[in-house]
This record gives sequence, structure tokens and C-alpha cells, in this order.
Amino acid sequence: MRREPYIRTAAGFSLIEVLVALVVLSVGLLGLAALQQNAVKFNRGAYLRTQATVLAYDMADRIRGNRQAAISGGYSSEFAVELPECDDDIDDATVVVEDIGAWRRALTCSLPAGNGQIEWDVATEILTITVRWDPSRGTSPDDVDAEEFVMTTGL
Repeated sequence: MRREPYIRTAAGFSLIEVLVALVVLSVGLLGLAALQQNAVKFNRGAYLRTQATVLAYDMADRIRGNRQAAISGGYSSEFAVELPECDDDIDDATVVVEDIGAWRRALTCSLPAGNGQIEWDVATEILTITVRWDPSRGTSPDDVDAEEFVMTTGL
């Protein structure tokens, strides 16, 4: 009696192979979603830092335009306790008050919880402009996560 060798023919994918492929695909898609989320987060952070840089240099240019008032300490200011609204208007004010008011409005409108401080050191004649904002999108109840951009320059 002659025995025929057992020949197994391919009948297609098994259910286990399909499930393993779905798991691998799902893990890959979750990785892509996490990558996209991080890219958006870092892109927003870079945008906010750019806005802070532009606003700090804008204030430095305003101060250089009114040099005498700056040297006398007219532009020195602390962080605002109460942030202005975007549509607040300052009428009948001095140039210094208008400059600081416009700068604070720009900080409020361009940065989340944007705030700023200007320090003039008479001894070294160094101007320090600090811009602070909250990058947490309102998820942080306090200022621990606040970011700062500090610019120092001479007049």
C-alpha cells in the first residue's frame, strides 16, 4: 500500500493572524495620534514664545523712542495685578502711560494670562523687560507653570 504524502494547502488567513495584525495597526495609530498631539503642543508653545519676544522688543522700541522718560524711570512698572481687557482704551494720557497701556493690552490679547514688567537699573543703565504667560490652557490653577521671557538691553 502506497502512502500519499500529506500536502497542506493554503486556505487563507486564520482569525488569530487577523487579530494580531489589528493590534499592531492599532498600536501604530495610537503612536501617530500621540506624535500629532505633541507636535501641536510644542508648536503652540513656540508660537507663544515668539509672541512674547515680539511684544518685549516692541516695548523696548517704544522706550527707546521716549529715551528721556525712560532714563528718569517713567517706564518702570511691576506685573499688573488686574489685567486689562482687549478693548480697553486710554484717553488723554501721557506718552508713557499710553505706551504701557497699549503694551499691556497687547500682552493680554496675544498671550493667555499675559503680563509684563519693566525694570530700569539706573546704576548700570540696563533695561529688563519680563513677559509672563500661562501655557497650560487653563488646566493649572496657580502660577507654577507660568513661562517667562526676559530681555535685557541698554538704551
